[in-house]
Amino acid sequence: MAKFKPMPPLAELQHRFDYNPKTGVFRHKNTRKQTLVGTVAGSINSNRYIELSFEGRRLLAHRVAWYFDTGADPLNQEVDHENRVKYDNKISNLRLASHRNNEGNKIHKGVFFCKQRRKYVARIRVGDGKHQMDLGRFDREDDAQAAYQAKHIEIHGEFSPYCATL
Repeated sequence: MAKFKPMPPLAELQHRFDYNPKTGVFRHKNTRKQTLVGTVAGSINSNRYIELSFEGRRLLAHRVAWYFDTGADPLNQEVDHENRVKYDNKISNLRLASHRNNEGNKIHKGVFFCKQRRKYVARIRVGDGKHQMDLGRFDREDDAQAAYQAKHIEIHGEFSPYCATL
């Protein structure tokens, strides 16, 4: 689980950036070096998250968005993108999550075809994610996928990406 440093004071961030909670976009409020007032702030990092540069630190924009909207530093909680789009920082798309909940909001294959038995097999990761639970063998891929999705919802609840699909 990632450990996060405390955020800089909210007033300092608000002095530097504007945040639109409906679009999720940050804009510069002050001219600094090569930035112009009103230009979009941040860049996409190698993990596809938007990062903001502030006083030599790289801050994840979704965590800053949460801070702007609630006034509360998420500290060691994770901020989850409900729709799984890492650069969609609309406040309606963000929610606090434990590491386990956040991991539950990922799509894993879960179903594969066993050539020996000529069946589709459904398996799901459980606990620490290193162990798997066998959910059965099925004649049809759709049935195996349904078993996987139902178990995923049972384990991860509202954080399951399949919650809205069943």
